[in-house]
Amino acid sequence: MSRFLSLLVAVSVASTSFVGVAGAGAPIEVSPRLTGVCDGTQDCKVVATRDVDGDGHRDRIGRVLHPDGRVTMRVLTSEGMLRRKTVDASDWYGDPWHGAAGIDGRRGVELVVGHLVGAHTEFFKVLTWRAGELVVERDPSGDATWVVDSSVNFNIGVWRRVVDGEVLVRLRSAVRGAAGHGHNGRDVTYHWAHKRWNKVSSIHRHYRSDAAAFRIGGWHVGSLPRF
Repeated sequence: MSRFLSLLVAVSVASTSFVGVAGAGAPIEVSPRLTGVCDGTQDCKVVATRDVDGDGHRDRIGRVLHPDGRVTMRVLTSEGMLRRKTVDASDWYGDPWHGAAGIDGRRGVELVVGHLVGAHTEFFKVLTWRAGELVVERDPSGDATWVVDSSVNFNIGVWRRVVDGEVLVRLRSAVRGAAGHGHNGRDVTYHWAHKRWNKVSSIHRHYRSDAAAFRIGGWHVGSLPRF
C-alpha cells in the first residue's frame, strides 16, 4: 500500500475498529440437483444473474449474511456447480453486496463486496473466478482491498476503460493542499496482460476546484454504483 493510502487508512478508521479478513472460503460443492443458488440456505438472497465463470452462460449469484458480520457469496453455475467464498464485513454498514461487473481482462464478471467503512473511506473485497474457485482478487497495486473515497480532503477512485480491446484500470487519488486550496493527486494506470496487472504510468495531477477533485472519487466501473 502506498504512503498516501497508509495515511488515509489511519485517518479514516480512527473512529472505528478494524477487523481482519475472514478465513478461507467454505468447502467446494458440486450439486447438479440444485435448482436455485439459495436452496436450503437461511438468510440467503439472490442478488444477480451474470456470467461469473466466463463460459458465456448466466450463473446465479446469492449472498448470505451471517450473525457475526461475515458475508458468503454463492455462485451456482449454469452447469449446476456451486461455489462459495466468505469474507468479513463486520465493519460495513448496510447490505455489503455492491454489484457485479467486469474488472480485469478475463472473461466473466467480478463480485464486489463491502468489507470496511472508516469515517468516510470505503474498502471492498473483489471476488473472481479462477480455475473453478471463487477467490479474492487484489487490486492492481497488489493490495487485498479495493478503496474508494469522496470527502472534503480525500478522494480516491477506481476507473476502468477498454481501449482497442485492451483493459485499463486507473487508480486515482487526490488530497487537499496544505494551504487548504486545491487538491494534489496521482493517477496510476495498469494494463491487464499475461493474466495479471502491469503498471504502465504514474502521473501527478493538480485540481484547482473541489468539484474537479470530487469527480474522481468512487467506482467508475461498468454498472457498479459509484459508492
